[in-house]
Order: sequence, then structure tokens, then C-alpha cells
Amino acid sequence: MIFDLALPAGCPKADVGEFEGTAYRLVRTDPPTGKDLLTYLELDLLPAADACKRASISLFSTFDQAQHRLEISPHLGRFVACLSLTTAHGRVGKPSSSGHIDWWPYKGMRNPADLKVVG
Repeated sequence: MIFDLALPAGCPKADVGEFEGTAYRLVRTDPPTGKDLLTYLELDLLPAADACKRASISLFSTFDQAQHRLEISPHLGRFVACLSLTTAHGRVGKPSSSGHIDWWPYKGMRNPADLKVVG
């Protein structure tokens, strides 16, 4: 499959698989726009961070984890939106202890209309 962005070599890692289920994203607008799905790479943020992670879209495993991140990092957004992912959407990393997951969408699968604000 072709990814939505040109990714660094070896990104995502071979052990990162596809995912099917609901994930949550912090967004700035309701309804969400394309700007709510930009990566740190596209925003030119954290240039010293891991290039592969910078090219991913940050999601959370649960609403509560996303809401917690919003409360402690309000600069990341104003709302929590849900997104139903299928294996056609791309590759998703394993959740961290905070519930954070990295999503590398396949070409054409990064659509703000798929996001619904839920909190």
C-alpha cells in the first residue's frame, strides 16, 4: 500500500500492523477540518524527535485517555473526536501506557469527515 505522506526509510517498522476499531483524536475545531489531521512533520514541530513518529497522526485508544491528554495539554486541541478505523485506513502502532497510538494513513484515507466530535 502507498502511504499518505512520503515516510522516512523503514517507517513504519515491520512489526506495526493494521487496525480495526475506534480511536480518538484531539482536534481544534468542530467539525474537524484537514488541519486537525496534520502531522508534526507537516507542522514543522519537534524537528529533533523521531522522524517516523513525527510523520504519524497521534490517536488514543479510549475516550478517557484522550480526554485526560486534553486536560493536561490543552494546547493540543479543544475537543475529542472519534474515528472508526478499518484495515484499509493504514498502519497503527501499539498503544503506549498512556493510550497514545501512532497512525500512518494510507493514501486517501486521511479524511476529516470521518471524525466526529464526542467531547
